[in-house]
Amino acid sequence: MTAGIPNLKLYFLVGLPTETEADADAVLELCGRIKSAFLEASRPRGRMGTITVSVNPFIPKPVTPFQWSAMTAPQVLAARLARLQEGLRRVPNVHFQVEALHEAQAQALLARGDRRVADLLERRHAAGDSWRRTLRREPLELARQALRERPREECLPWEIIDHGVERDFLWKEYQRARHARTTPPCPPEGCQRCGACPPPAPGNR
Repeated sequence: MTAGIPNLKLYFLVGLPTETEADADAVLELCGRIKSAFLEASRPRGRMGTITVSVNPFIPKPVTPFQWSAMTAPQVLAARLARLQEGLRRVPNVHFQVEALHEAQAQALLARGDRRVADLLERRHAAGDSWRRTLRREPLELARQALRERPREECLPWEIIDHGVERDFLWKEYQRARHARTTPPCPPEGCQRCGACPPPAPGNR
């Protein structure tokens, strides 16, 4: 407020690998601290703006260290989202926004699916179904494509695309993330850590 910003919007993800109930509680605690600071800064102006808390389910994406990770089970996500919504419901001037769970599952299915998803899309189109009905009708396909942890040796559908980043590098980053270890930034020149950058010219080594 002191900088002339009347409203705030906060973005959070739920369902990250290794997430616990304590992490959800930490989101509520952080929002409470921000609300207190916001209220204090608003008093001289005589009015308080709104804080919007936007929460979305985490979707593991291809060509990232989390491409092997499972999307968190729907019942766990639903419980965690309900926990956050209930915790913020009675806080004045705080609005809670959440992406529909079936929409997030559809994104995961499309992002991580193999050629069998093409058949699912044809069936969905022929039936004229919504994503909600499609996912209820095809729970095994959702489980196979999005809700399971993939072993390191599995051939992933998107690996037909050469994106330049080495597979071993992504796997190592995945293990670091699971153990909450940070990765140092790339050096400004000559970095060969992930394989995406071309090797330096012979004269620049």
